[in-house]
Amino acid sequence: DCQPNTVELIWRNGYWLSITLDIPSDKEQVLGFNTAAVDMGEIHAITITDGREALVISGRELRSVKRRRNKRVAQLQRLQARCKKNSRKWQRLQAVKSKVIAECHRRTRDLNHKITRIAVDWCKLHNSEKLVIGDVTGISKNTKNEKRLNKQNRQKVSQWSFYQQRQYLDYKCEEVGIGTELEPE
Repeated sequence: DCQPNTVELIWRNGYWLSITLDIPSDKEQVLGFNTAAVDMGEIHAITITDGREALVISGRELRSVKRRRNKRVAQLQRLQARCKKNSRKWQRLQAVKSKVIAECHRRTRDLNHKITRIAVDWCKLHNSEKLVIGDVTGISKNTKNEKRLNKQNRQKVSQWSFYQQRQYLDYKCEEVGIGTELEPE
């Protein structure tokens, strides 16, 4: 009954044999029924859909906080380079740099909580029983060696806090009874 529709040999960090089958079914499958899917991004922090409706949560404020930190830390490092290490001025600049980094850490943590809270509230509103999260682990791997990204984009990708957002989604979904599942992208 099941005849192969297409057969492909694919290279994805090793060879994979992909076979597509047409399986006759008596039941009509409803896509997205009580399941929501999340796509994490660097510009749009979270894009979530249940197959009928979608929500895009912007991460521009998060990017702005990180960019401001990067510029301020670079400025302080340039000033420190002109000082003798461990001098009073160098130590003052080091203290300011530590404050800038700590403030950025607090703000990014707060924004990540707010972003994930919006996503979980959207899931509750749409009666989602399961949340499928796209796994972007390893996205920054080999970006420098292969020269796929320029310096600024490598910096953005390396500072992307997708893992922290994923952890926040996991525990917030668990609190309200929504199951989470990780899928490779």
